[in-house]
Amino acid sequence: VENNSLIMGFIKILMIGMVLLFLAGCNPQKSDDFNEIKNLDNFKSKEFGFSFSFPSSWNEVARDLPERWAIINNEDTILFTVNKAQIKNLAAMGKIQALRDLYPETSDNKIEQEKIDEVNSMVKLASFNNKTWYTYAIKFPDKNVNSIVSGTLCGDNKINLVMVSSFDTFDENEIAYSSMLNSFEC
Repeated sequence: VENNSLIMGFIKILMIGMVLLFLAGCNPQKSDDFNEIKNLDNFKSKEFGFSFSFPSSWNEVARDLPERWAIINNEDTILFTVNKAQIKNLAAMGKIQALRDLYPETSDNKIEQEKIDEVNSMVKLASFNNKTWYTYAIKFPDKNVNSIVSGTLCGDNKINLVMVSSFDTFDENEIAYSSMLNSFEC
């Protein structure tokens, strides 16, 4: 129950509007550092047909919920969600997700052009293990939290991977996050 509250707290942080944005992007070159990590666990979803590796020092939570799954390392979280894909265009999918994350209080048809332009410039496509992902980052300086959001398609499903990390552990966690994207198979 405590872990679910922690996850929900991090999700609420992601939904805070009017924050300073930055583009951290996932850097595939950092994944070489992940090869130095000796102890890895594997996750495989038979229901949704994907798998990935993650550091065994992280703890699994909410594994009994097939459409939501998370790993936690102290107060840092990497959350997976699975939903039916409404569209198949990853760039558009990422921009829609970023608009919802950054401006939840604004209806889709009333978003100012400045906000749309900001989101359009921050959402990027990146390739990990021959799989394309949309990715963008959000910085919450008032909460000492950085976040990276990535998404891809696996069959008819949209897979989202969200990292919420303190500033102090962000670089180390970004290596684990990038490696998860690099090990992702669908």
